[in-house]
Amino acid sequence: MFWEKYLTCCEKENKSPTTVLTELGISTTMASKWRSGSVPRETTLRRIATYFNVTVEYLKGEEDQTPTIASETQPLDQENLRMVPLYESVAAGFSAYASADVQDYMPVYFNNPAEYEWTLCIKVKGDSMYPKIEDG
Repeated sequence: MFWEKYLTCCEKENKSPTTVLTELGISTTMASKWRSGSVPRETTLRRIATYFNVTVEYLKGEEDQTPTIASETQPLDQENLRMVPLYESVAAGFSAYASADVQDYMPVYFNNPAEYEWTLCIKVKGDSMYPKIEDG
């Protein structure tokens, strides 16, 4: 069910499934897992839902919703949008090492601004911790 909803959203945006994954920073190998019936974990579902301006429930097939085109979406309240540091890629699994060097910043929307102080992003390489932590 997820894969069909994901394809519908991609078609509405006139983008390929792998292009969307690349833009979201998710490994393109996930497409084949999803095509086989796997469903992304909740955090990934939220990222995809935000990207397409649909609900997580719609992506799971739990509710009907007509996806909107990105150009029709409402802008987020800029007061709660923060740039969070993105740290160097780290391999998934045990004995993983991450450098303290900030590589980039990612925009993240916070419902509670107090969460910002303790939030960071680390790009993960590998699927050894799937489904808890996904590649990308």
